[in-house]
Amino acid sequence: MARDAREQLLTGMVQVASAGGYSCASVARLVDRTGVSRRTFYAQFRDREDCFLAAYQAVVARGRTALSAAAAASTPADRPRAVLDALVHQIVMDPTAARLVFLEADGAPLPVRREHWAVLRAVELELECFLRLRARRGPVLQIPAAALRTAIQTIVSMRLLREEADALPGLLDDLVTWVGCYRLPAGESLRPQRFWSDLEGRFPPLPRRELEPPSLLPRGRSALVPDGAAAERRSRILEATVRTTAAKGYAAVTVAEIAAAARLTKGAFYSHFDSKLDAFLAAQRLGLQETVAAAAAAFYTERGWPDRVWAGLREFLRYFAENPEAAVFGIMEVHAAGEAAIRLEHDTRTAFTVFLEEGHRERAAAGAALPPITSEAIAAANYGLLRRQVLRGKTEYAVRLLPQAAYLTLAPFLGPVETLAFIEDQVRAVR
Repeated sequence: MARDAREQLLTGMVQVASAGGYSCASVARLVDRTGVSRRTFYAQFRDREDCFLAAYQAVVARGRTALSAAAAASTPADRPRAVLDALVHQIVMDPTAARLVFLEADGAPLPVRREHWAVLRAVELELECFLRLRARRGPVLQIPAAALRTAIQTIVSMRLLREEADALPGLLDDLVTWVGCYRLPAGESLRPQRFWSDLEGRFPPLPRRELEPPSLLPRGRSALVPDGAAAERRSRILEATVRTTAAKGYAAVTVAEIAAAARLTKGAFYSHFDSKLDAFLAAQRLGLQETVAAAAAAFYTERGWPDRVWAGLREFLRYFAENPEAAVFGIMEVHAAGEAAIRLEHDTRTAFTVFLEEGHRERAAAGAALPPITSEAIAAANYGLLRRQVLRGKTEYAVRLLPQAAYLTLAPFLGPVETLAFIEDQVRAVR
């Protein structure tokens, strides 16, 4: 009987959390949905976090069992496609459970997120082992495991968010084609991590941009003109939203804390924004504008397209190296803010794919057009590298990701060997 109640609660948690996120998965809503009493709930779980974590672990265990079975039943050459087929099958059959893992876990409290990050790291280690094994037995895939995992995860997440899980089977061939772009020609060896580390060592860490605490706004006859005061208040609120959210997390920070950090009243906050989420989304949009502007300014100063990509990526990474709070805010706290923030994050990545259009045109003119999903996968893969750096607390080293980010971006268009040669030339020119 107790086992049945536990299973009911776990199933109910998957359904409730997937429908409205962790914040909506209250104990009251869960017991109402399942018909299980509160007393029975607390006999099984300490609190909703404990129940969410148990539900997450159960879904992950089922998924890993299915993927392991698919891997064991396939040859090494067929394994990538077999595992992808099994993953997509699991998602299409149970998109609600998939949403819990691919979307809602990143918006849960920190203990759950840490477990989630540990699971993702374990997946990356398995991918690394597979890539090394493949390098000894057949064609070599030169692609970072973290980038490969993040690209697939992000593409899946967005289809789940848009309720388009049924479209995933039709994307498999295009995904396999994208991954194949990183296959080295016969006779070329896999570059080890030491190769990338040597390149990265040419880029020193950047000092963070230190912000002075805001002073009180002037009052009286010498005060700012109304329009200037309003613009100053709004700017302070956006900056304070980024700083306080990065420090405490979206779920924990309050409007009162944001207003205090901006040295304004709550009334001043609500004269500009309807809610904490409203301010979060506005700060997100501002971050998008600033990063695109930084990348575009560098991109359009170079002549050749690969050089422009290199310059744009350099300034994009420099922005986060110098603004670590913006990195935590824009990368780690988005899922906690909900669907609107996740969609805006996706729009942010999509905005950068405009810099790849010239590469697509040149491939198409040569009769070797790449599938449309290539740009989305590249943007997601680079995001994965940056996210891992933020998770490690090493955002000041973000510019060191430039060689790998440039490789991920250019290899599908230039070829992996040609791209590696280009990157080595660029790194040699770094002073």
